[in-house]
Amino acid sequence: MKPALKRDKSHRVLIQLALILVGLLCVSSAVVAQTSPNPAAPTAQQPKDELWQTENLPADAVFRYGSTERHPRAIGIYVLRFSADGKLIAFRDRRQSIRVLDLEKRRLLATLPTQITADFLVSPDNKQLIVGNSKSVQVWNIADAKLEREFTAGGYRLAMSPEPHELVTVGKGVVNRYRWPLPSKPIVKRSKMANARAAGISEDGKLAVFQDGRACEVLNTVDGSPISPAPRTVPKRALISPNSNLLANINYSNSSLRIFDLRNAMKHQFVLKDKRPFVTATFSNDSRFLYSSHYDNAIVIWDMVTMKSVARIRGHGSRVYALEADPNRLLCLASGAASPADRTLIYWNFRDRLFPSIEDEEDFTLDLVWDELGSDDAKISLAATNRLYRAMQNDPTTVKALTDRMGIDRVEDDSMALQLVDDLDNPKYDVREKATVTLKSMVDTIRPMLERRLGTSSQEAKWRINRILRTDRLRPEILTVSGRRGHRIIVALELCGTAAAADALELVSKHSSNQNLVNLAKDAIRRSKDDPGE
Repeated sequence: MKPALKRDKSHRVLIQLALILVGLLCVSSAVVAQTSPNPAAPTAQQPKDELWQTENLPADAVFRYGSTERHPRAIGIYVLRFSADGKLIAFRDRRQSIRVLDLEKRRLLATLPTQITADFLVSPDNKQLIVGNSKSVQVWNIADAKLEREFTAGGYRLAMSPEPHELVTVGKGVVNRYRWPLPSKPIVKRSKMANARAAGISEDGKLAVFQDGRACEVLNTVDGSPISPAPRTVPKRALISPNSNLLANINYSNSSLRIFDLRNAMKHQFVLKDKRPFVTATFSNDSRFLYSSHYDNAIVIWDMVTMKSVARIRGHGSRVYALEADPNRLLCLASGAASPADRTLIYWNFRDRLFPSIEDEEDFTLDLVWDELGSDDAKISLAATNRLYRAMQNDPTTVKALTDRMGIDRVEDDSMALQLVDDLDNPKYDVREKATVTLKSMVDTIRPMLERRLGTSSQEAKWRINRILRTDRLRPEILTVSGRRGHRIIVALELCGTAAAADALELVSKHSSNQNLVNLAKDAIRRSKDDPGE
């Protein structure tokens, strides 16, 4: 071969090698550019949580979390707990781990490791999760899912009392109240029953229920005194309404559920019966409704004003083991199922179901609606409530007509009643007794005045005034037409939400002579302030 040809061939080989090297350098630089951080590049969004579902939902459902298929991350829901502001929800699965969800941002915040848990709740600032079991209470940091504190105290049932915040733990026969935040020395109250087991606790931690298999005790956790008389039956699990008036005796697999009025539990009790056995239940945040789940996978809404069912909801494909009402939003509920067919949490809003829009509005007559509001037929009284609420929204003058009809006036204290109250301090016993009897007959109209005088009266007068004020508290207001009507009026004003309705609630809370009505109005005002909105 000639030398010139050899040189040309060598040149071609060198050129090919150079092109290959250039190609490799370009590819490597592209890879480096893709993998190296670029401050100018926009931050990548977090991957969408595929367990959140907002489409193809059952009626009344707002969203669903979990899976109806064999998804590895969805493993069933057995217990639900809202935070006090309703922004977080925590739930326990069958593996005993606890997950915390942010309902506003629709994302999973934390998963606490597997452990035996009797009860749990979210701290007031939404930063910790408090977990109780038979031997100890633990405080976990939600942000990093790490244990911050653990102390020896039975935590079968937990509650957080408001203003000031106190953590209330119920163990075997004992209640501990800890000033929050921890650490703090507990105030201890004990049950008078031997071998007492914790059956339930009120939302604010002021009442705890114990049972020893033969009897039941409802304990005031603040002063340690029992509420008398106690319910006759022994609850395996007791549920106390937010207003602390009602106690539900929940026994899994029973076809009936007993409701006791704690103002006189021996005398006033009600039985809710369904064609399917009960699984679990919870009260609405306004204590006017009770939600229960059943063996047919349905959720039933019960009206606590008439003690009758008003709706049957179907949306879960398996048995619902967990129910929890939203603490701030009216008629909103979270439910959780746990089986291969359905391992989801559903957030419901039943407002439109119970109080639907009225397309063909008939002529509104307050006289007719007034009578129907006091009916013991749940459908009639709820329909009247809906008509009243819609009428007040469309015509603000209806609110004024309603309060006039209720007889709520800003009047001065009755002079005769003032003299009778003064007689409660009279040196003569007969005069004091006569004044007490007369004031008892007038309690419905002079209650606000009596409550104001409590703070400035002598010990003798205070004792007598408290006796007088207790006169009508032993009778459940729902047993009377006026009591049922009062419940419906307050819920109509709360649903209305206008400025005129808010003023009417304030008027009732400050000037009504009916203490039950005053309490209902105050609760409605508090919820309207706490409601974070849609």
